Amino acid sequence: MRIDKIEIDGFGKLNNFSIELSSGFNLIFGENESGKSTLCDFLLCMFYDMPNDGKRLDLSESLRRKYKPWNSENFGGRVFFSHEGKDYILEKSFGKTKQSDRAKLLDALSWDEAGSAENVGERFFGLGREGFLKTLYITALGEKTKDSGNEELLTKLSNLETGGDEEVSYINIKNALEKEQFSILTKTEKGGKLYTLKEKLNQLATERAAVAQSLEKYKEEEARAVLLKSEITKLQNGIKDEEKVQKIAIEHESFIAEKNKAETRKIISDRIESELLKLSELKESKEKTSEELSKKINSEDIDNAKILEKQLVIFENKEFEAKEKLESFKDTKKARKLTTKILVSAVFVATVFVLSFFVFDILTSVIVGLAAAILSALATYLSSKKDGHNDIAQAENELLKAHENLSRTNKEIDALCQKYGQENLNSFFDLAASEKERGEALVKIEAQIAKSEAEIEILKKNEAEISVSENKEFSKEAIAYSGENTEIIAKKINELKTRHDALNEEYYALTLKLARQTGGVRDISEIESEMLILKSEIDELEKRHKALKKASLWLEKAHNEIKQNFAPRLNKKITEIFSRLTLSKYDGVRAGENFNLNYKNEKNEIVEASFLSGGTNDLLYIALKLATLSVLFGENTAPVILDDALLQVDDKRLSIAADFLAESTEISQVIYFTCHKSMASLFDNEKINKIEL
Repeated sequence: MRIDKIEIDGFGKLNNFSIELSSGFNLIFGENESGKSTLCDFLLCMFYDMPNDGKRLDLSESLRRKYKPWNSENFGGRVFFSHEGKDYILEKSFGKTKQSDRAKLLDALSWDEAGSAENVGERFFGLGREGFLKTLYITALGEKTKDSGNEELLTKLSNLETGGDEEVSYINIKNALEKEQFSILTKTEKGGKLYTLKEKLNQLATERAAVAQSLEKYKEEEARAVLLKSEITKLQNGIKDEEKVQKIAIEHESFIAEKNKAETRKIISDRIESELLKLSELKESKEKTSEELSKKINSEDIDNAKILEKQLVIFENKEFEAKEKLESFKDTKKARKLTTKILVSAVFVATVFVLSFFVFDILTSVIVGLAAAILSALATYLSSKKDGHNDIAQAENELLKAHENLSRTNKEIDALCQKYGQENLNSFFDLAASEKERGEALVKIEAQIAKSEAEIEILKKNEAEISVSENKEFSKEAIAYSGENTEIIAKKINELKTRHDALNEEYYALTLKLARQTGGVRDISEIESEMLILKSEIDELEKRHKALKKASLWLEKAHNEIKQNFAPRLNKKITEIFSRLTLSKYDGVRAGENFNLNYKNEKNEIVEASFLSGGTNDLLYIALKLATLSVLFGENTAPVILDDALLQVDDKRLSIAADFLAESTEISQVIYFTCHKSMASLFDNEKINKIEL
């Protein structure tokens, strides 16, 4: 197989891009971000489809989002290639999802469709996607340690070893055995024919036990059903009896209500009559009081009486004061006469005092002198009073004036009292007070009349609101009823009905259960007969399953032994290629069960390939892939794609590797991508087709 031309309408940064390739070694180089990796991924997506993104958000994991062109609606392109002497065109257009992708495989000469465009990589490369990445797609550091795809290569190598045909029937036989084996019993042992039969057998056993148990319980449940029916009947009769009593109680309460309304109406009627009588009496009292008040004392006379009463007190006080003053002045006149006598006595005593100095002793003289002094002082005080003749005359005038005012006031009072037929002011004021009380009484009577009229109105309204059914008749039983009230009876009926419903529900469920036991339940002998048939089928399937499992194990064992047979050829080819790439420095290399590599160092020690330098390890990795291709495809190898696979190799070995790849007769086409121009300059073999991006 050979890729001749690549056309890209739109893929990542490559738009309207075209490149032609030749047989042998094609070196494609360019700077970073020139489209080298994009071109590699384009080839992979063309031959092996572009995977769905699912719900991934990381752009680096989403090829569809990563390479969808920003500036163009075109998303896809074409690959021109040849296979077994025939030219093809593979054309693809990518959509938003894998389901919306469109692909065509055309004959390059006629442009007719050349079969299905699905699984093109598997059809022409002979490998699945992971197998392709493990062999035909080689990187410097990528995917050396991953096992994905190794089983596919091992199986193909094993098939070649056994029959010379990589599509030999090992897988088909293995799949057929496993399909038959798992149809009997799955890996989880939770599915398959055998599992289904065992489940059915368990169900039959459960059914048999249930039938046996149901037969034992049938009589007990039947007796329970009879008892329930009896209790339900009793409850129904009890409910009917209580409902009859409830009807009588309702009628009785209606009777009592009517009776109470009639009594209440009678009470209201009596009260109305009483209030009307009371109202009549109040009105008569009002009329009488009003007549009495029509002859009431004039308010001006009352005010005048109050003034006269005050004047009477004032003039009586003035008359009393004038009398007191007159008496006082008369006493003063008498005192003046006494003073004269005292003065004569004082002169006499003074004379005696003077003479006593000559006749008596000193003490007696002092005493006589003091007495004379006291009499003299008293006489002096009394003599200091003025002459009282004028004062007495003035006091007598005041007394006369006060007596005249008092006499006049008494006459006015007498005239006022005579006007209303009263003896004095006190009786006059008593009469005025009684008239006030009658006025207040009249106000109270009027208030009582208004209250009585309002009360009568309310009573009449209440009386009108009470409707008594005079023609309604009640049974003697209802009138004489003295049992429980309707509320208690209703509660009892509700409890009886709740109990009735619960028992009725239980009885219904039980009757259904009994019906199933007697009608829908199979006979135990029938179940046991079916169980015997199932056990026989299960035994046969178990034997077949064991035989298939044993056959699969032996087939796997044989296949593993066969796989070991291609190891010498593969190891020989790896050693041959690796020795040439390293100038015969290493001549002992072995590939393990899963392509794990070991080599023999200068000390003849067998060590893992991971101990080699990076560049040497890359050469060993390339040798493994090229050896695998040689064993798988022989001279008809598919194009080998290398993505900077020799990045860590020194210049000398790089030149040797380039010559090996360019001159190898076992490799039909090499497509080498690099971003290092300096490396590209070391590929100076004339057979190399150099293309700069």
